[in-house]
Amino acid sequence: MRYSIIFFLITVSAYTQDCNEKNWKDYFDRGNMNGCELPSINLSGINLSGVEMVGINLKGANLRWSNLSGSNLKWADLSMADLTGSTLVNTDFTQATLKKINLEGSNLRKAIFAGTILTDANLKFADLRSSNLYWVHLTNSEFFKADLRGVISGNIEGVPKSLPADWVIKYGTLINEEWGSSNPPDKVLLNEQNNSPINRQN
Repeated sequence: MRYSIIFFLITVSAYTQDCNEKNWKDYFDRGNMNGCELPSINLSGINLSGVEMVGINLKGANLRWSNLSGSNLKWADLSMADLTGSTLVNTDFTQATLKKINLEGSNLRKAIFAGTILTDANLKFADLRSSNLYWVHLTNSEFFKADLRGVISGNIEGVPKSLPADWVIKYGTLINEEWGSSNPPDKVLLNEQNNSPINRQN
């Protein structure tokens, strides 16, 4: 355990830069915001897709309706940050701290939350299809009306405050009780395709 902590500290320190609220745009232009100190900053509606942000401090930041798709947020701190309605497809949150984060209505398809602290978080109405929730801490988090189809999970810790209808955590894994897994049966997918607006017009 001691060696793991030392490795973590060495890794994060390697990404530390003199990046702050006054000069962050210089680092943003280079696509490298690793280790930036930007607590409580207002970046609402910004496009940060594909930016390297390892170990960044965005605690309490306003990132409502922003785009962080494909960004690298490993070991980042986004506690109490507001990302309502944001687009975070393929975003990597591995071992990030996301306590009390607001992700309501966000698009989190294929996002990676492996080892993430996601306690007291708001994920109501979020799209989490095919996201990775291995080793995630979910105590008191809300998933009301969230889309969990195809989610990859295991060794989940803590009990969420709410889950979508028919969804439970069994042996640390998220499953839909009707389907027996997180993946809908083929007939469910077929019905969705047949009832899509495009098909109804034909």
